[in-house]
Amino acid sequence: MEIMLSIPKIIDPDGLASEFIKEWLSDSPVVYANTSGSTGVPKRIMLSKADMIVSAKATCRHFGIVASSVLHLPLSTDYIAGKMMVVRAFVSGATLIVERPSNRPLDFLPTEIRHVDLTAVVPSQVGGLLSGKYVERLRNVIVGGGA
Repeated sequence: MEIMLSIPKIIDPDGLASEFIKEWLSDSPVVYANTSGSTGVPKRIMLSKADMIVSAKATCRHFGIVASSVLHLPLSTDYIAGKMMVVRAFVSGATLIVERPSNRPLDFLPTEIRHVDLTAVVPSQVGGLLSGKYVERLRNVIVGGGA
C-alpha cells in the first residue's frame, strides 16, 4: 500500500514525532494509538493507515489544506489526534510544526511562520491558545479528546 502521498516539511527540533513517522513509513498496513479515555477507559487500539488517509484527506479538503499550508501539532503522537496531524501533513504536503505539548500552544512558534492554517488541541489547551501571543496567526482549530 502506498501511504506517503507527499513529503511534508517537518519542523520538529526535539524529534517528538519521529517514532510515529517511522511507524507511518513502515510496510505495516496499521499503526497503534492510545485513546484519550474521553469516552471510557483509555486503551491501545489498532488503526488502518488506509482509513487514516481517507480521514486526513477529508479534513484537508474541508479546511483547504494544501502543500503551501502550515499545520501545528501541540499534542503527543502517542494519541490519535497527534498521529492524524502528521498524516494530514503527509496527505497534503503541508509544513508541520511539532511543539512539545503544553497548555500554551503556539507560544514557541518559529518567527518565520506567519500563519498556521490548522492546529489540533485538547480542551485544556484552548485557554492558553486563545490568550497566546500568536493567536492572530491561527486560521483553524480542531478541539477534541476530553471528558
